[in-house]
Amino acid sequence: MLATGLAVSLYMGCASIGMPQGGPRDETPPVLLGSKPQADARNWNKKRIEIYFDELISVQKPSEKVVVSPPQKKPPTVSGIMRKIVVELQDSLLPDQTYTIDFGDAIVDYNEGNPFGLYAFAFATGDEFDSLGISGTVLNAATLSPEKGVIVGVHSDLSDSTFYSEPFLRIGKTDENGRFYIRNLKPIPYKVYALGDQNRDYRFDQKGEALAFMDSVVVPWMDFCPVNDTIWKDSLTIDSIIVRQEPCFKPDNLILRYYNEDFGRQYLVKSERTDRNKIGLTFGYKSDTLPKLQLLCPDSLAPGEDWLVLEDNPTHDTLTYWIKDSVFIKMDTLHIRLDYLKTDSADRLAATCDTLHLIAKKEKTTDSGKDNKKNDRSTRDRKGRKSDEPALPPSRIDTVFKIDTIVSTRYDSLLAVSLSDTTFRVDTIFPPLPSKPVRHFNMEAKVPTTMEVFGVPYFVWEHPIAEIREQSWHLFLKKDTTWIETKEFDMETDRYNPRIQHLYADWDYGLEYKLELDSGSVRSLYDSLTNKGYSKVFKVREEKEYSRLIMEITGLNGLPAFIELLDKSEKLLRREEVIGGIADCLNLKPGEYFVRLILDENDDFRWTAGCYEEHRQPEQVFYLNKKISLRANWEVNETWNIRELPIEAQKPEELSPKPTEKRGR
Repeated sequence: MLATGLAVSLYMGCASIGMPQGGPRDETPPVLLGSKPQADARNWNKKRIEIYFDELISVQKPSEKVVVSPPQKKPPTVSGIMRKIVVELQDSLLPDQTYTIDFGDAIVDYNEGNPFGLYAFAFATGDEFDSLGISGTVLNAATLSPEKGVIVGVHSDLSDSTFYSEPFLRIGKTDENGRFYIRNLKPIPYKVYALGDQNRDYRFDQKGEALAFMDSVVVPWMDFCPVNDTIWKDSLTIDSIIVRQEPCFKPDNLILRYYNEDFGRQYLVKSERTDRNKIGLTFGYKSDTLPKLQLLCPDSLAPGEDWLVLEDNPTHDTLTYWIKDSVFIKMDTLHIRLDYLKTDSADRLAATCDTLHLIAKKEKTTDSGKDNKKNDRSTRDRKGRKSDEPALPPSRIDTVFKIDTIVSTRYDSLLAVSLSDTTFRVDTIFPPLPSKPVRHFNMEAKVPTTMEVFGVPYFVWEHPIAEIREQSWHLFLKKDTTWIETKEFDMETDRYNPRIQHLYADWDYGLEYKLELDSGSVRSLYDSLTNKGYSKVFKVREEKEYSRLIMEITGLNGLPAFIELLDKSEKLLRREEVIGGIADCLNLKPGEYFVRLILDENDDFRWTAGCYEEHRQPEQVFYLNKKISLRANWEVNETWNIRELPIEAQKPEELSPKPTEKRGR
């Protein structure tokens, strides 16, 4: 019994060790105990740095969060080993430099993940230790959203070419709120840049890299700033607040507007003959010019200049060519010389010539004759009749008549024989008459049943139009119960796509319209196909269903501007020009809107990116810091000073979440 009791006691003891029973969760952050070398050490020339804590430590995403300055060509190795962090620098250390290892918020305790907070470690390889710093925010220039994970760097050489040719002297990296801090600077002038560094060489050497730059130089300095120190009586009661002065580093409010330059590599991505009568060309980027196509064939077959009809788009990067001549449509292979502009290795457009061999895709064929015979056999009964033909009464089929006079009528496949008052069907003696389906020139109409007062219906044709008869379109206005034809409309072919027609008219609120197209009035480019008739009845919305927004805007400084109305996902709903400081938005659907304003310096009615080579900043963007709600039959007046709030505080929280606060060391 004693042995049994001892065994149970040992078993229970082992179980209690394996299943510890809780206690409060550890929420205490790690405590820094020391480092090798000491923080802010001078004349340290070893590549290994160790930092000690009071508990087990982990470094989260070191390759993303840990930034070493001056920047390293080879990334350092950073690891948490028990209660210490070990950093091994891979590059040679430069003489007389202050090195910064910025961990950001990467340091947490191993067990619970309690954050240590923002932390940076620094040492100097010479006698002097640089201690100044600058900070600010990187914002997307077009949307004012914070940009995360962007390298921000400085140069003491103030020439513009340094950004292209030399790596940054010192760097920082933006957090999720777009905030950056560059530490351990000298009290000298710097130029500040942001860079989407794709090849990790810390310089702007690729046109595809996003960037931001400041027009003026920045000189760091130190100031003393008031800091509130709260003394608590207990966990709920404040005893007193003491204001003390602490050193702070300036400037700390730099704004860098981050953008991609209007650049892309122009090259031929794809060429194909999607159908016998179509050639498709796709290019890698938009272009200001169109390519030239020349058909390579004997002189006797050489086409004229207008052998193709171009279907274009505004950026000239996706092109469809419709072949007009049936001689070339029937050719299995077309050999074409293509002349266009292509981006070379120096990122410049150069004239290029390619020869294209475009093969028509083979049409799928089936053994239709064999299938038809099989189907024909399967649908006849044992007497040779097709199963879908009604059987005659047996007495009438099997009886032989002597007929003196036969009156016969021919149908598609039957012969009807009349005798006295009775008609008998004789088996098929005439083959069926061939019936060819009528082929029309198809059109897709984009005409809503409920029309917006500003609506522009449009129509997409199957092929380019060869001919359209005058006055083939008819528009009717309903008055009382009568349709009255009106000529107050225009039908225009699209600027880029010859298959699209737009209908422009000044619609009247609440009225009913009917649109008609005469059949056979539009002829296709192919096979002399013509259209079917078309008719559509629609009604325009009532004026009371709309809202109106009038915005009085100040702070434009005499520059042209326009506003953009956005939904909560920042989808563009409307653009409206600002005239005399007023943006008048008529006929808005009821709903919730956000407002963005663009200072349109080049007056082209769109936002334009910057260009570093021209030292031109992107056009300025501002947000109204609230949502506007509109109801039907409302008129809302709004006054907006676009410079009342700092740019980083303008974007509404619904569009850009409030930045999080982080404590640092």
